[in-house]
Amino acid sequence: MIGKWIIFITFLSFLLSGEEIRAYEPQANSLEQLIDKGREFSKQGRYEEALKAFEEAINLKPQSFEAWMGKGSTLMHMARFKEAEESFDKAARINPDSLEAWNNKGIMLMRIGRYKSAAEAFRSALQIKPDSYETLLNIAGLYEEIGRYNEALGVLNKALQIRPDSFEALMAKGLNHARLRDFDQALQSFTKAVAIKADSPEAWYHKG
Repeated sequence: MIGKWIIFITFLSFLLSGEEIRAYEPQANSLEQLIDKGREFSKQGRYEEALKAFEEAINLKPQSFEAWMGKGSTLMHMARFKEAEESFDKAARINPDSLEAWNNKGIMLMRIGRYKSAAEAFRSALQIKPDSYETLLNIAGLYEEIGRYNEALGVLNKALQIRPDSFEALMAKGLNHARLRDFDQALQSFTKAVAIKADSPEAWYHKG
């Protein structure tokens, strides 16, 4: 399922390396320190503590794009989707040209089955950057979710024009061809994927 290839842009950017930090304790911190704490707690799966850190950052600077994005990503992982949508909307109002805000909103809406609204969010991202590989991959994932495999393939072909050696796009293309029972085309895509990432068990499995 192509959904596993969806690029979770903003949340992944928050998963920073570093030692585990202690439990959240309200104290005097700079905006950057609070956002870093939120990111680290998110990495550790400590979402309640991450949320507290991001909310304190927002109290310190209500127009902090990074803090609102962190809050939205954290809320999405907590399955608090309405609040997550509100946070991404706030981030998009602060920075209307942010691909991350629109893509993350679209991904969140897909997770709760609001496909039309998700498509609108992804279209907003494409208006900002028509050749956004990540957005195209998200749109392909949306088409697959609703069973429109031919349209997914069309979008994946556009993504591959941008990144011809994309393992993720080639795997997704192969899976969509297979769902359409076009096994020759599926095999071609899986063969190319194996050539790019020879240590992938999944690629070898689908190649057969």
